[in-house]
Amino acid sequence: MNWRKYINNYSVQNQQALIPALIPALIPLDNQTYIMKKDTVKKIYLGVAFFLVLCATCFSGCISTEKTAQVDQTLHEWMDTEMTDVVTGDSFTLRELTKDGVPIVVHLYATWCPYCNMQLTESTTFLANYPEKAHLVVIDIDASETPEKIANHVKDKKYGGTFATAEVPIMQGLMELFGQEAITGGVPQTILFSGENILYLGSGVIGSNNLADRLDAMQQQLVK
Repeated sequence: MNWRKYINNYSVQNQQALIPALIPALIPLDNQTYIMKKDTVKKIYLGVAFFLVLCATCFSGCISTEKTAQVDQTLHEWMDTEMTDVVTGDSFTLRELTKDGVPIVVHLYATWCPYCNMQLTESTTFLANYPEKAHLVVIDIDASETPEKIANHVKDKKYGGTFATAEVPIMQGLMELFGQEAITGGVPQTILFSGENILYLGSGVIGSNNLADRLDAMQQQLVK
């Protein structure tokens, strides 16, 4: 399965589906005023309602797709997949990052996604407020975006964390654990790694303090 092509098509289709609902069709009148078609008004109301619900879900940080997997990470070879930091050029793996016992926050994102940028603003604040609580790894899942483009975006926005392009074994590994929605359910996506626990939080924006609380809860479970 070419998951990158699927994701790109999925993202474009979602954007195209929203445009007719949010852009009104206007009819010019003799007095140079404009009125909207009744069916367009209905579409706008539905589009705005959808948008407000989506925003409420994102800002609340309460994501219904949350799933937990308690696994022996040594059995998952995809955690040894080498990635490259697009800013520094350094190589790393998820397994290497787990060796110091510090949890990992992984975001799946794309530079064009406004909610992803909102999430990265929150996650950068999280790193500033809780510098030793977690590693932050951000994986760009849009195959059309080059490492140079991602690096420029990160530098321009002054985001914290380590950014890399998506590698197939990692994406397939996450799909095996949490299903296809973990990859195609929209961006941003958030996955937490702590000890042998991997917590999939789903899509949406999670505030910096909420993110810290989720990590604390995972750590408490490990202590028990």
